[in-house]
Amino acid sequence: IWSFKEAEQYGGLAGDSLTMAQAQYRMGKMILDDGLKEESLAMLQTASLYFGDHIVDKALVLNMMGVCYMLQGDVDDAESCLKQGLLKVGKYQSNSSKANLKLLNNYAVLYRLQGEYDKAVNILRQMFVNSNLNEDEFFMLNLNLGNVYFDKKVFDSATLYYNRVVKLLHSEKIMPNTQLAAYTALSLFAVSQNNDSLALFYREKHEELLYTVIKQRQEQNIYRIQRQYDYESLQNSMNQKIIWRHR
Repeated sequence: IWSFKEAEQYGGLAGDSLTMAQAQYRMGKMILDDGLKEESLAMLQTASLYFGDHIVDKALVLNMMGVCYMLQGDVDDAESCLKQGLLKVGKYQSNSSKANLKLLNNYAVLYRLQGEYDKAVNILRQMFVNSNLNEDEFFMLNLNLGNVYFDKKVFDSATLYYNRVVKLLHSEKIMPNTQLAAYTALSLFAVSQNNDSLALFYREKHEELLYTVIKQRQEQNIYRIQRQYDYESLQNSMNQKIIWRHR
């Protein structure tokens, strides 16, 4: 985060609103991973203002704002952000663009949370025709379809998509947060199928990975604090030299 704060400061000094917007956007995403929803939302709103006429970047910000609102349980504002994002990106990019896929994926999640399962399935199936999906996106797509069918209690279809998830679960290309979501879903599904031993296995895997993620974040925080200390020490040293020269 410290490096992004520095970038924002330099952007402000240079009058570079795009650099300031990117810094706010990156920081907002990072602190959302730490569960700071309100703080993340405030940064994303600022980023949206700084991006101005950069439509695709603004659509990505609206996507993350939609996620924040969903996590807060604010369905109406979440849908408003996702809808605005889709309208903006639809004017400038194809339906297979990465921004469009992110927005559609989260729209499907929103429909699932509202119990509109058929709408969620329709969106996710449309995304399958896109040949530009990377491995993490393909994994998330199958996970979300499994989740929809699980919530809908169509267990045969849920099993089909969850089995695809299991096959890709240990790929190095799958993001840790996506893996954590998968372990939670697979554990809950195993409980519904009265497979307690498998449910326990996935819960333990979730705890192991969560411990690793938290440890990595702590190490990154220590590194950032050290960098900040080194930077401030250097500044103090330079300031002392300047003062000494003018004595």
